[in-house]
Parts: sequence; C-alpha cells; structure tokens
Amino acid sequence: MRLTGVFFFVLTELMLAMTLSRYSNSQAHGEIQKESCGNVDSISVVPYRLVRQWRTDVQPMPVLFVSVKRGDIKRESIIALGCHVGEKYSSENALDLYILDNEHAAQIYSPAHEGNSGETERSLRAVYEFSREKDQQWLDWRSDADHPSKWTHIDLGKAPMARKR
Repeated sequence: MRLTGVFFFVLTELMLAMTLSRYSNSQAHGEIQKESCGNVDSISVVPYRLVRQWRTDVQPMPVLFVSVKRGDIKRESIIALGCHVGEKYSSENALDLYILDNEHAAQIYSPAHEGNSGETERSLRAVYEFSREKDQQWLDWRSDADHPSKWTHIDLGKAPMARKR
C-alpha cells in the first residue's frame, strides 16, 4: 500500500512536470494547425532583433532569442519570421528560435523556465523549430500574452532545404 502511494506521488509529479514543460501545452491543450512556409512567402518579415544566441553541446545546433514589437505579433507574420530565420540557418541540422515581445525578456529568458518571472514568461510568444533528423519544422505560438497556457501548434511540414555551408 505504501509503495502504491509513492508511485502515485511520483506519477503525479511526472505528469505535472510534463504539463509545465516547454511546449506540451501546445500539443496537449491547444489547437493543432497545418501551414506551409510557401504560403507566407509574400508576407513581409516583421522587424526583429537578434538579442542572444548560443550553440548546444549535446546536439550541436543554434538556439536564438529574438525580440519583436508586441503589435507585430500576428499569426502569419510570426510564421513568416520563423520560416525566414529557418531558411537562413538551413545549413544546420536543427534550430530553436524563441520569439519574445520584449527585448529585455529575450536577454534573460530561460527555456528551462529557471528564474523566469511571470512577465518574462508572458513575453514568450512563439517558438520555431526545425529538425533534419525528423525532417520537420513547426511553430508553437500564442496570440494572447495574457493566456500563457493557450498555445497553438502549427505544423509547417518538412524541414527547410539544407543550404551548403
């Protein structure tokens, strides 16, 4: 009986961690849509500022943090931005692009959520990713910063064609 209680506690904690993890909200609780980068080619890329970047050690890939003006957060323009940056980094095997609506938040945002204030978390508006291994690209975004758990997952199809380095 005691083991069952411990198992239940561990299972509950694991489920909570998964729910609060990076983008499980978009896939578990939000809407799932399909789109193509080709469909947003004619849309101007919103002005953005590359605030911070690094390369991961485990799976060498760039992780970028950009800021855009809050008024520029629209579905098509954010997809166009993700696709544009994905194309620029298409020689990579994978890419993580965090799109925030506040430059300071983009400087300090932690993808592991360590030390992020509520304001910093609300500033995260979208994450674009591609993976050559999975041959996919996608964007998770939320249109309303006041609803931090309402994410929309947008499947963008195959990863961008690899450019020569």
